[in-house]
Amino acid sequence: MANAKSLPEADKVFAPVRAFNQLTLDNAAKLVQMNFDVARRYTDIALANAREFVEIKDAEALQAYVAKQPEAMKSFADTARADAEAAVKLSVSYFEAAGKLVSDSASDATKAAAKKAA
Repeated sequence: MANAKSLPEADKVFAPVRAFNQLTLDNAAKLVQMNFDVARRYTDIALANAREFVEIKDAEALQAYVAKQPEAMKSFADTARADAEAAVKLSVSYFEAAGKLVSDSASDATKAAAKKAA
């Protein structure tokens, strides 16, 4: 049966788990938001391109549209690269923070074990 002394010890044991779960949830929320932003950005790009295509009425407009496509593709590639870099930064940040949590937890556990042994 749990007593008043065991509850603070249990809280100490589960604190790193709660911290890791909170970190993971925060990261997941950022990742979901990033995915929504990326989807919106790519949708806006695709719709703008489709609207331009639909508005083509003659050969000159078609020629102008086709001439713009290399620049449009470069712009899209730049956007995709920036989005990929942002995703990598988010992942690196998450793994660094998770590593610090694990390291701190291991250090605390080692100190507690040394204290108990003394």
